[in-house]
Amino acid sequence: MHKFDYYHILGIHKEASETEIKKAYRRLALKYHPDTNPGKRESEEKFKKVSEAYEVLSDFKKKSNYDRSRDSRNNGKGHLYAKDSSLFDGFFHDFFSDFNDIQSPQKTKIQKGKDLRYNLKISLEEAAFGVEKELQFLRHGDQRAVVVRVPPGVETGMRVCLPGEGEAGLNGGLRGDLYVVINIEDHDLFQKQGNDIICEVRIDSSSATHGAEIMVPTLDGDIMMEIPPGTQPGKVFCLKGRGIPFLHGFERGDEYVVISMNGHTNS
Repeated sequence: MHKFDYYHILGIHKEASETEIKKAYRRLALKYHPDTNPGKRESEEKFKKVSEAYEVLSDFKKKSNYDRSRDSRNNGKGHLYAKDSSLFDGFFHDFFSDFNDIQSPQKTKIQKGKDLRYNLKISLEEAAFGVEKELQFLRHGDQRAVVVRVPPGVETGMRVCLPGEGEAGLNGGLRGDLYVVINIEDHDLFQKQGNDIICEVRIDSSSATHGAEIMVPTLDGDIMMEIPPGTQPGKVFCLKGRGIPFLHGFERGDEYVVISMNGHTNS
């Protein structure tokens, strides 16, 4: 049995393409390679894990075996799946349809229960850092409450699956699943672009001309940032690692601070 979640290590979702897997591996391998981190034991250990994850996920047979093993261990508060416009097509539908269409000796058809959908709105901060939410919904006319764990780094359209929380099956069939579809609400200060965020900060003409230290909002709270003399409207500053964490990854995106002047609107 594998000790690590290889998708978590590479910062990718289970449905990642071969190109996405390779891209994630190259980025992390470069970051943690022993040659670029001499004497750093932590980086060496991370490099080994990244290499091990890529060795498995880049090989179709190894990946298939790993996915089966991983799925058999997953339980509790839900599993995350990539964005998908349909909840009833694709792999999961085909798999359970094949499984539940087995005929008993009495020719009674076993059917999996109907899947349910729950649209969950979360804030940008909750999407960035993760959150647990209690959901209340109707299942076969009865009120039901469950807790779903939304991991850090999710995007709008991603789904968290709660197995067995759907409608009851027929003739001994499995219960359906509950799919929680994520929708990130707009933020008053930040605009989300992938794992990066953009924030507009207004300053006065004196600060722009002579330079100043200004207070800038981030997802982690306000911080001080230095504005050099001669700063013009539209100037963009990058705050490294102040963006949204990558899903199941080690890194975060960046925050881009766009400067505007009081009484002046950036085009």
